[in-house]
Amino acid sequence: MKAFAGEIYYHVRIHQAFPNLPWVLFLHGFMGRSEDFEPLTDALCDVCNPVTLDLAGHGLSDSLPRLEYPDYLNHPDYPDHPDYPDHPVSPRLSEHSDHPKPPESYSIGHQARNLISVVERLQMDPLVLYGYSMGGRIALEAAIQRPELFRGLILESSSAGLSGNAEREKRRTIDRKRAEEIRRSFPTFLQSWVELPLFGPMTPSERETMIHHLGQSNPEAMADIIEAASPGLAPSRMIECASLHLPVLLITGEQDEKYKAIHSKLHETFPISERVVIPGAGHRVHRQQPKALIEPISLYLSEININPKRNINPNPTE
Repeated sequence: MKAFAGEIYYHVRIHQAFPNLPWVLFLHGFMGRSEDFEPLTDALCDVCNPVTLDLAGHGLSDSLPRLEYPDYLNHPDYPDHPDYPDHPVSPRLSEHSDHPKPPESYSIGHQARNLISVVERLQMDPLVLYGYSMGGRIALEAAIQRPELFRGLILESSSAGLSGNAEREKRRTIDRKRAEEIRRSFPTFLQSWVELPLFGPMTPSERETMIHHLGQSNPEAMADIIEAASPGLAPSRMIECASLHLPVLLITGEQDEKYKAIHSKLHETFPISERVVIPGAGHRVHRQQPKALIEPISLYLSEININPKRNINPNPTE
């Protein structure tokens, strides 16, 4: 299904809809798409109703379709043109526009507001947000803005932003250069991206698989997104985290030293939180060790007083 918010048509998939199960909305990371969570969502259907969404500029989400009008509407004799029909004509929707969106459309704050708009219309209750990496920053921002919409928050390999001005400026510069590299040569960028230490050790085959997967992204959109959604542009949300009274589950991979340290600080900051470290995984825990996530996520859902029982047939929607 499609959900319109801001200037984006978001692709949303409701995997199942059992009334006695909680809803969990999964948000992927940079250069990802909703299918990234399939190994995890398929295994969680006994304890929740999974919902996946392609973020702006990713997957099947796109900008506002163009309206195409019949040629006679542009005729100088319109509406007396002989080809004008006797009844009003509505424009037809074309394929999604490939016109670039304003960069601010991709900012964390803007995407969080769009997410809130989608969530309000889906009316899923109780709802838990699951955000990975960039998706986690969007999920956290949405939870801070409208905590009453959510029952809980799961953050995988994500952060609450950078605290110091110098640190933010450094990251802005890094992401600006990354955007330039994407525009100059997307394949070259991908080769360097997968070598980041946070992804952990990979075999040559695993590295090529990851490059192929990420390489299906739209380079123009990715260049805009890495700049607009840069942690260097968004304010730190550590103060807001200290007053966010939602149960939070923090997930990191054992090989991701950077985010293990970040989640350690978040664990100390959130009033209600649990922290798990998954062996044999780097930054992309849901891709590398999805089976290891089933137990901690199931336990988390049970501990926030959501009944994991189902009693009627599902009604999945795409």
